[in-house]
Amino acid sequence: MGMYKADTIEVVFQHGWGQTPAPFKLWQTIMLEEIKRHRLNVSLECRFLDRGYFNKDTSPVAQSSKSGEKSKVVIVTHSLGLHLLDSTHLLRADLLLCLAGFVNWHRHSPAGESLSKRLVERMLNKLKTKPEQVLNDFYERCGQTGENRPPAKEFDSCRLYEDLLLLHNSELAEAGSLLKSGNRALVLQGQNDAFLSVRQMEELAEHLGAVLCELVPDSTHDLPNQIAVRGTALILDFLNQAVPSPGFLARTGKE
Repeated sequence: MGMYKADTIEVVFQHGWGQTPAPFKLWQTIMLEEIKRHRLNVSLECRFLDRGYFNKDTSPVAQSSKSGEKSKVVIVTHSLGLHLLDSTHLLRADLLLCLAGFVNWHRHSPAGESLSKRLVERMLNKLKTKPEQVLNDFYERCGQTGENRPPAKEFDSCRLYEDLLLLHNSELAEAGSLLKSGNRALVLQGQNDAFLSVRQMEELAEHLGAVLCELVPDSTHDLPNQIAVRGTALILDFLNQAVPSPGFLARTGKE
């Protein structure tokens, strides 16, 4: 790694529906270790945005460091997270990393769209009576193992319902136009994602003008828990280069 053209890297993490910021704490740990290992003269500031599904305090959790005049802002979103993100974050972003993102949740294919809509409508109806079962079924389809699942015992069912309704109806409209000039958008999707199609990944990449669009081998919709090493390396690699590094995922191999 060379010298960063910044004295601070600020990373903002936004989780997806039914999730928490917890998986991204490992990303922070790995980035701090890499900065220390390579003796980089740069500080790291992480903000973990929380929708409050399992925690009534929805204020961002931050690990603060004093920002200097030169800083790089990285936004990492998972799934619905890009739709939940306040536009002010996109306006500041130097790098946007989208994990299992989408422009429209249902736009798999002409045949798959109606099926997807019916499935979400059933989830919305069931949330009113059996929210814990809806969450567990969702985590199962995510490929999210037990130890990586949020504690689906005490939760804000109203917030879950509102955001699932957003997922059902949302169409990403202005994200691409809000990105700063020269911003790099990276789009990653699990090869075994049970919710999203390759068509949706490519549509998002086109919408954002992404410089990288990749299917991650042996991964599902649960990318925050599955690709912490690859994801953090990708962030540091791209921030440290004047131009993107082609074939990065192929070089890193499976975790």
